[in-house]
Amino acid sequence: IEQQVKLLVPFITQIHGMEICVKYKLMFTMIDNKVCNATDTKSTLRCYLCGATSKDFNKLKIKKWQARTEEEKKIMEDCKRIIQKGFRLQLGLIVDRLKPGYGSTNDGNTARRFFENTSISATITGVSESLINRFHVILQAISSHHAYALETAWEFIELYPWYYMPTSVHKLLIHGPEI
Repeated sequence: IEQQVKLLVPFITQIHGMEICVKYKLMFTMIDNKVCNATDTKSTLRCYLCGATSKDFNKLKIKKWQARTEEEKKIMEDCKRIIQKGFRLQLGLIVDRLKPGYGSTNDGNTARRFFENTSISATITGVSESLINRFHVILQAISSHHAYALETAWEFIELYPWYYMPTSVHKLLIHGPEI
């Protein structure tokens, strides 16, 4: 892909007697798990930039991050259904559902609506509205945010020490300028 980017030539056209030249500068600024897998990454559970796993992302005493017992799994599934229903009823969003041959309903449009409605999203998920707002700002300013992202990583760990930081969140907060 990098070689293809190097071979791009400017697009030149004329409109109303004026020459317009469009030069291309392509960069991998955000990649999803499909692209990550297509680039020979061995696991989406491992950060493709530094090799860390979710257990390495915050070295705190953890309350719980995985549902192991049948009772815990049922609680998690019930919670997921309540969250899905809340987003569908309040924002008209269908979240975390598989789309055969496509991936899931968790796409850019869903994320945009989630972050445009931080108060509702916080109420539905039980996640701190401040943390949701911080992620929103980071996603909007990913190329110039490193100090802010690190502060957000610390806030995430302080607010939810029992929940391992997901790989995609680690990549965003710790490696934002590199991705």
